[in-house]
Amino acid sequence: MNAESVAVYGVTALIVATALASGPLVGGVDFTQSPETTGLGEGSATVENATLPDDVAFEGGRFGTEVYRLSVPPATVDLASVTGRPVLAYRVVVPALDYARVSSTILSPGSEGRFSVEFEGGTVERERIDRERYDGRLELLVRSGADDRTVAAKRVAIEVVG
Repeated sequence: MNAESVAVYGVTALIVATALASGPLVGGVDFTQSPETTGLGEGSATVENATLPDDVAFEGGRFGTEVYRLSVPPATVDLASVTGRPVLAYRVVVPALDYARVSSTILSPGSEGRFSVEFEGGTVERERIDRERYDGRLELLVRSGADDRTVAAKRVAIEVVG
């Protein structure tokens, strides 16, 4: 046998041996590395303080639209620690209108400190609004896996403007 044939047979034998060793014939041998990943909504966050706004309003639509837009200022959260990728949910509930909206922010390690949480506004059809003011509730929740933990809640008067 010449040197080329020995090299080809040697490489072929190495490939076959590796495939057999890492395959189903030999248990417990795994040459792959699965990274430690955390799915969205998994992990935890420690909230030291949270501040919810006072001024919430349904503002009349502009340019002839037939809706009221929910205007909610940002909430402020002081995060002491974050592990994994929990979700911080900012919820507004108006029971008299059977109305609830949630804006979610995905947290990650490194987002510790003071954090401003924006609420992505919603709308209500003009014909549903029949008062000048509604009682509502603002809530901040940390969602981790199947658990929701309320970190701040506040009753607010929601003024109808325009």
